[in-house]
Amino acid sequence: MSGTGDEINTAKKLRMMDTRIMDTRIMDTRMMDLISEDNDALLHLDDCDNNVERPLADRGNDNAINDNAINDNANNDNSDNDDEHGGFLWKFDSNIGIDYMTNVPSTLHECCRCGLRKACIDLLHDRGHNVCRDCRWKYRDDYRTLHQSRVAYDYGLNSRDLMPLFCLVKPNKNSRLQDIKLYFKFQLEEACSKKHGSLQNWISKREEKQLAKFKLLSTAYERSVKAKTPALESKQCRHIHSTKTFNDGLWTETCPDCGHNEKWQEL
Repeated sequence: MSGTGDEINTAKKLRMMDTRIMDTRIMDTRMMDLISEDNDALLHLDDCDNNVERPLADRGNDNAINDNAINDNANNDNSDNDDEHGGFLWKFDSNIGIDYMTNVPSTLHECCRCGLRKACIDLLHDRGHNVCRDCRWKYRDDYRTLHQSRVAYDYGLNSRDLMPLFCLVKPNKNSRLQDIKLYFKFQLEEACSKKHGSLQNWISKREEKQLAKFKLLSTAYERSVKAKTPALESKQCRHIHSTKTFNDGLWTETCPDCGHNEKWQEL
């Protein structure tokens, strides 16, 4: 039973702490209202001090009234043109949204993926591509960056095709080499479609080129082997030996087609 009593006392203490925090917020809100309205009746704040001893059930109406006061105060702050809000709050505008990547206001644009007006990523918006953060994460595979060395093999694009595309420049660890250029995957696929018709067409062309190159190399290798070892030509011929001749203790057979000679000695 002692454990249950301790839990009840702890709950009462937490409830009392929440009550005091709420009263402090209400007092601060009333103070800001009176200061903004230039009202001299600051003595009415004593009611808030007496409100601490009142039960929670009796203060429900007061909380609702104070919530309305907070909303009215926020609207007054937004309508004030001279308030700079200390550089932390932004003035409300229906055409302004917040880019949560940088916490900087960004103009709303129509997303090219979902078609909704949202705050787009400034990095891509400055280059004519509007995409919101949700679609950027949903289609994150299309927004991967690829190195320039992979572009020629994967998409069949040369340096001239890459000139109109925007890229991210990353400094190379080796200062003697050029900077690393990274291209987005979606724009590489678009450029590949314009040049080759589609990505599948380029893959089929690449495979055909590789097969033709392999055949050419194999043919060249066979020619080089035949040139270096002409004896292989004679081995491929079927020798026909019709007559045998004996001379100096050796038997000799000659093929009439290729002239190949075979010599042996019989014991």
